[in-house]
Amino acid sequence: MFGRKRILAHERGLYFVDEQFVGILNEGSYWFTDLFKKEILDIVSVKEAWLVHKELESIIKSDKINKDELEVIDIKDNQRAVIWIDGRFDRILYSGIYALWKVGREVLVEVIDVRSPQFVHEKLDVILDAGASKAVLNEFIVEDNHIGLYFENGNFIGNLKPGRYAFWIGISKVKLYQVDLRVKSSDISGQEIMTADKVSLRLNTLVNYRIVDAYKSVSMVEDSTQALYREAQLVLREVIGTRELEAILAEKDSVAKELEERL
Repeated sequence: MFGRKRILAHERGLYFVDEQFVGILNEGSYWFTDLFKKEILDIVSVKEAWLVHKELESIIKSDKINKDELEVIDIKDNQRAVIWIDGRFDRILYSGIYALWKVGREVLVEVIDVRSPQFVHEKLDVILDAGASKAVLNEFIVEDNHIGLYFENGNFIGNLKPGRYAFWIGISKVKLYQVDLRVKSSDISGQEIMTADKVSLRLNTLVNYRIVDAYKSVSMVEDSTQALYREAQLVLREVIGTRELEAILAEKDSVAKELEERL
């Protein structure tokens, strides 16, 4: 049985004989002796950048492809690939084997070692703004007047200045904190305290504070703001509870100074 198939200029033919890949056919008309059994011609369009085929691995591993037309991408387990087509970000690839037509387009493949979970790139904003990166990268933003803390597998790696950062998903256990370095206030209100002479007082106190060691603020306590609030309550009771009412009223400045020093 004979048959003829035509391959157009924007097409390529993937030619198989006895289920074995033979080669890629360019534009033209071709006659086949047995189209439905031993000979198979799969016609694909090179207008579609990515070559998707069930026999892709055998096609790539053969020596029958034109590497001037077809970009072969082989990504190992500890790698990812950033793909640019015609100068525009296209996607990030996991480990695996891929093929990309270069006919009529400019292709750039950047292979990235991901043994370090932080992803650094000169065009980070472009990559993160693209929806295609959301599945492989976690974004972390450190705002102005803040500092970021970066932990990997329980180990402190370093501080992150204000800016935009990205980390590979699923590479290792990454923990990120953002700490506000501005002056903040904690209102210690409605504290019922009895003085040394058994007078019950209801006190409100305002504590202004600023974090100067971000690492300690996240590594030594679970919540530094709550820890400060509880400590202020205890100190307030200790300072007020050891004085009589008259002394408290007469020595308000010294009471406030002692509260600050002890806190």
